[in-house]
Amino acid sequence: MMLTNKLEPLGKARKIFKFARTQARKQALNLEHPIVCINVVEEGVVSVDLFWQKAEVFDLLAKSDTSKSLVHIFIAQRATSKVPGVTDLGLMPRLVNKVAILGEGLMGSGIATALILSDYLVVLKEVNEKFLEAGINRVRGGNKAML
Repeated sequence: MMLTNKLEPLGKARKIFKFARTQARKQALNLEHPIVCINVVEEGVVSVDLFWQKAEVFDLLAKSDTSKSLVHIFIAQRATSKVPGVTDLGLMPRLVNKVAILGEGLMGSGIATALILSDYLVVLKEVNEKFLEAGINRVRGGNKAML
């Protein structure tokens, strides 16, 4: 026997699930599985006998493009740690003290910011002074104390 006298009213629970869906849509714009998971949990609160529905939902999500992509990424990450002729030779990475970045656009300035925050000496190279200054300003905007 399950005691339910301490459960919140169903209306309050539904408001919580509505809020959770809103947050999931904001944080995971084009992903369906967070919403599906919230729906299944909500149905579990409302109804006790949902085992088969959960199994069907899991099956749909497991066959989705998102799931296949995440599995591919997982396998690819593992494969990169085993490169024949490199990882099997016991090579050690060199110590890096200085990094040069060619191009101070959005990507270059973002990389420069990350490296500076990680205590690397960074050399910036750009095609002209105007672009270089704009890139330096973007880096300074990210953290005014670093330059």
